[in-house]
Amino acid sequence: MYRERMEFIKQLAREAGALTLEGFGKCDQLPKDVADGYDIATVYDLKTEELVKTRILDEFGEPILGEEDGLVGDHEMAKRALWIVDPIDGTFNYQRGLPLYGVSLAFCEEGLPVCGAIFLPALDQLFFAARGSGAFLTKNSGAAPLPIAVSLERELPRLVISLAGSGMFRLAAACAAEGVPWRSLRLLMSAVASIAYVASGQIDAFSDTSLSLWDCAAGDILLREAQGPALVDYHQVPIFPEYVRRRVELGDTRKFTCMAASNRVLFHEPLGRVIASAGLQPEGMSLATGPTPR
Repeated sequence: MYRERMEFIKQLAREAGALTLEGFGKCDQLPKDVADGYDIATVYDLKTEELVKTRILDEFGEPILGEEDGLVGDHEMAKRALWIVDPIDGTFNYQRGLPLYGVSLAFCEEGLPVCGAIFLPALDQLFFAARGSGAFLTKNSGAAPLPIAVSLERELPRLVISLAGSGMFRLAAACAAEGVPWRSLRLLMSAVASIAYVASGQIDAFSDTSLSLWDCAAGDILLREAQGPALVDYHQVPIFPEYVRRRVELGDTRKFTCMAASNRVLFHEPLGRVIASAGLQPEGMSLATGPTPR
């Protein structure tokens, strides 16, 4: 059903990734004004988003939500059909020549991602998924895609957990206080890479205290098609379609909390326990002792 769009997304992700490689580790920072502190872009963030926008508008003429330009197109149509794109996630890594950065493209119906791709250009890794078709990884442009699935690991000493966001220090301190082994923690500084690696079984869980839709739209469909649970916030509300509705219908541009995991149990233990210990527990709900996951 989504074959045409999926092929388009894969090709566009590679085209956008090739453009980013032209400036990888060689371009200057462009500081951005953000509510929660210092952030940057580069000229290649802008160039790449413009390329992606142009290709999508020429091919489909549908609304696009991007990191650099916000929502472009008809707001009413965006409730039904919306592209969510991040030209470069992990710009600090990218600008310094560190390989963990990615291009993220997703198409949503009724606010729910139904096909998408995450491409890590410096590593030549393309993750992609479409509803009902499974999730896949192509490790280089000439190789056949391999099916991916989330990890089956459940034992705390063996878990690998990625942390990010403006509250990352508090999460890390809480991990130490709650007995999460230091060797379990990773700070990749790229949400799209972290979520892709949860989908492929290389990471077991990911927690971010301040995410945006473009950071996680492609990751959501990847996770669901890789047999994992959908992305949720710290209230365990699914990110999609709720936060698309808030953005499109209410104009809410605030960042949100987010968890990704290989299974729902990890949302409670250890993530819920760590979040509560960090003082980031949502009001009126205990993640650590919440309802038993189905």
